[in-house]
Amino acid sequence: SAKAFGYLRLGADELRVLAVNVILSIVLGVGFFVLALIVGVAAGVTAQANQGAGILVGVLGAIAVAALAIWIAIRLCLAVPITLAEKRIAPFASFAVTKGQVFPLLGMAVIAFIMSLLVSLLGSVIALPVMMVSGGGLEQLVALEGQSTQALIQAAGPGLLAWGVVNAAVSALQLAVLYAPFAAAYRDIKGLPHE
Repeated sequence: SAKAFGYLRLGADELRVLAVNVILSIVLGVGFFVLALIVGVAAGVTAQANQGAGILVGVLGAIAVAALAIWIAIRLCLAVPITLAEKRIAPFASFAVTKGQVFPLLGMAVIAFIMSLLVSLLGSVIALPVMMVSGGGLEQLVALEGQSTQALIQAAGPGLLAWGVVNAAVSALQLAVLYAPFAAAYRDIKGLPHE
């Protein structure tokens, strides 16, 4: 499209997803900051009376906050698929859809995370020989210390370009591995909007 910058254009779907992610980031960031602050203050107050009890309160509080964070993350994991499928900004609609589905979604999230790590590892295995063939790797930059910018670009340009291409492909694959299962979970739980 002639109006798109670099053939990329933000549509309504992208803006809705951005809005949902910003809303969730702000609400969850502030909420968990307040919870961590409460746990820290409780541990500090308890430690004044008994240091061992203060440490125990801090550790148990941190575990409780982490468990709550995981539970809320699982309950909100379908916010983006809902936003895309229903074409509305719905940051908290995921709570209704994920009711009774926490453990299956948690298992799916763990598997998706492990698969993402495997994709990253595979990307590293592919990137190393590609970078070596295209310029001997980025380690050569140490030998070029003090050289001009043009000399640095000439020496490291092919390696940086190869690294950028491989990293872009691996990042796209990681995002697909991380996001696709949640879209499929929404489809399987709720069904397609036109059904």
